[in-house]
Amino acid sequence: MAYIAYGRTPMMDLDQGSLEKYLQPYAKVSKLSANFKQKKKIKELNLELLSEGQMVFEKPQKIQWIIKKPSPVEVTIDTEKISITSFKQGQRQTQTLLLSQMSENQNSMGFSLFVPWINRDAAKILATYKVTSIDADHLLFTAKKKSLFRSMSMKMNKSGFVEKMTFLENSDDSLEISFQAIKIESTP
Repeated sequence: MAYIAYGRTPMMDLDQGSLEKYLQPYAKVSKLSANFKQKKKIKELNLELLSEGQMVFEKPQKIQWIIKKPSPVEVTIDTEKISITSFKQGQRQTQTLLLSQMSENQNSMGFSLFVPWINRDAAKILATYKVTSIDADHLLFTAKKKSLFRSMSMKMNKSGFVEKMTFLENSDDSLEISFQAIKIESTP
């Protein structure tokens, strides 16, 4: 994935101090929720899958990814596990995966970036990813080790919170997530 930033700030790799400036809006966040729309493109099949729902993050490290359409699924991630709950024919089915038993590939990009981002852990992010500033509100993350994703980009809104994430997989499939109606609960 290559970006050319015509007429904007030139692309620049970020150091810890520069990345911490992007993390500043999350300093006092204790809970963040947002509606999302997801678009998964499967290139080989020329297929586009759409879903929407709600994301909730609560400190210290709990994320809920609640897909409401087209079929309800809830994914809950904490420091130890990922629980996936689906609802089929009125029955609730939950599968739990321990993070300690997942391979580095399975836990390598999206979820492993999201928690350090909201917890403002620039050192952990930079240990795992090369981070490039595409412009003042757009960052590109490239995994330093082989990963499920070739790259991931984040675009921030005017308040500095992530409004769009785009993942490019090694297969050239992509996943685009847009966040709306972002709600913040802050600690004093």
